[in-house]
Amino acid sequence: MKKFEIESLIKSFLLFFLSIEIFLVVILYLGFQKKVDEIYHSIHNEMRVCNLELNCEDRFDISFSEDTYPKDTLQIVDKNIFTLFQIDSEKYSLKIEYKTESFEQDISSLIKNAITIWAISSFFIAILSFLFSIFALNPLRKAINLNEEFMKDIIHDFNTPISSIMINLEMLKNQFGANRKIERAEISIQKLLSLQENLKTYLKSSKGQIENFKLHNLVNERVDYISNIYPKIIFTLDIEELEIYSHKDSVARIIDNIIDNSCKYGNGKISVILKNRNLIISDNGTGIKNIKKVFQRFYKETERGIGLGLNIVKKLSDEIGLKLNVKSSENGTEFKIIF
Repeated sequence: MKKFEIESLIKSFLLFFLSIEIFLVVILYLGFQKKVDEIYHSIHNEMRVCNLELNCEDRFDISFSEDTYPKDTLQIVDKNIFTLFQIDSEKYSLKIEYKTESFEQDISSLIKNAITIWAISSFFIAILSFLFSIFALNPLRKAINLNEEFMKDIIHDFNTPISSIMINLEMLKNQFGANRKIERAEISIQKLLSLQENLKTYLKSSKGQIENFKLHNLVNERVDYISNIYPKIIFTLDIEELEIYSHKDSVARIIDNIIDNSCKYGNGKISVILKNRNLIISDNGTGIKNIKKVFQRFYKETERGIGLGLNIVKKLSDEIGLKLNVKSSENGTEFKIIF
């Protein structure tokens, strides 16, 4: 199951589960209050019987009181539950008081029952919520899988025309020699291949093979590759030697997408610095307006591109455990990858 599918499953589960849980808690609370009221009503009736028989010392405390509370009315004062009954005396009343420990036992029993009902109900609600989430997610997964299969077919179908164009370009170069028009066609093919690799990365769930490799060599290779696509861009390099143990293909794709993005939106100058396990790629463009959205899928601030490159950078960085920082101002944008 992919990351966004897991996120959708969790959100659906929590939405359904918490909604039912809130409803359950309200019902249990109202039921609890009703049971407490029934206990009070039962105690009051028992007090009335006790007032007539006076044979209830095991359950009630009986005494005489000078209190002036209304007679034959259940009173709750400072956790004391009692009722005053009229006797043949103007000064005193018969006070029948429910023993505190007995009331606490009654309430404790109610709480235990409520917790038991809540725990059992929550267990079944959790199962029901999970099944509901799976059921709700299935149509989405089918649609996504269908879309991905369609994209895979398109990517695969790219290979034949791209290969044919490249072969014909080589034949033209052999026949007429290298010229600017052929070079432009080759640059366009390189851009198309880069887009194809981005789409493959977007669809690919595997992080690739992990290995030891020289990062400085990889950075130089990727800069050379992209400089052929953007021959007018001026690259400034400050690269120190560094060997790392990571996913080489993913790191190469991250570097390609960041440099490509800088080439598209910069003003002709790119700086690439590799020092102290930090790879810093900066341009002299006009900056990013909404930096918080820069890694969102399909987000773009101009009509150029499809808004997928930096989303792939973020996705791959998270997958292979690289820390990624970005700063932007009117004078340009800086991406820092910490290895």
